[in-house]
Amino acid sequence: MIAGLILLAAAAAPSSLTLFDEIVRLPRSQWRAVHVSLHQRPATVHCRFEVVRGNAPVRVVVMSRQDVENFSKGRPYSVLGASGEERKGRLRQLINRPGDYMVMIENSSARAPAYVQMHVEVEFNEYTSFVPRTVPPGRRTVVVAVSLMLFGLVSLWSGRRLWMAGLFMASSRFPPWR
Repeated sequence: MIAGLILLAAAAAPSSLTLFDEIVRLPRSQWRAVHVSLHQRPATVHCRFEVVRGNAPVRVVVMSRQDVENFSKGRPYSVLGASGEERKGRLRQLINRPGDYMVMIENSSARAPAYVQMHVEVEFNEYTSFVPRTVPPGRRTVVVAVSLMLFGLVSLWSGRRLWMAGLFMASSRFPPWR
C-alpha cells in the first residue's frame, strides 16, 4: 500500500530540466539569450537571476525566437513575460504552444557591465500546463439538445405543480400546505 502511494506521488511529481546555470557577462547596453525548444508538450519556464558583480540592474524577458530576431533588428516585437529591471529576481512563464522560445537577459544600463548568475529550467507538469479545449461540434449539439430537453421537462413539471396548486386554491379556502 505504501509502495503504491510512493509510486503514485513520483508519477504525479513534475519533471524538470535545467537548461542553463552559469554566470553571464553582460556588457553595457547588451543582451544574451538562452534557447528553449518546446516541441513535446506545454511547460513552465523558470528563471532565477542575480547580479553578482557590477551595479547595473538587469531585465529577463521570455519571447518567441522570431520576436528575438525582430528585437535585434529593431522591428516591432511582442513579449510573453518579463521581469522588472532588478539586481535579483525570478520569472515564471507558462508556455502552452509548441515552438522555439528564448529567455533573454538584458543589461539596459549604459554605465557599467554586469556579471549575472542565471539559472533557467523547464518544468513539465500536466496540472500547471493545462490547455483548455473545446467540445467537438457533434458532441456540442448533443449537449445543447439534452440540456434544453431537461430544462423543458423541469419547466413542465414545475408548471404543472403550480397550476394544480392554483386550482386547489381556487376551489378551497385552505392553503394546500396544511
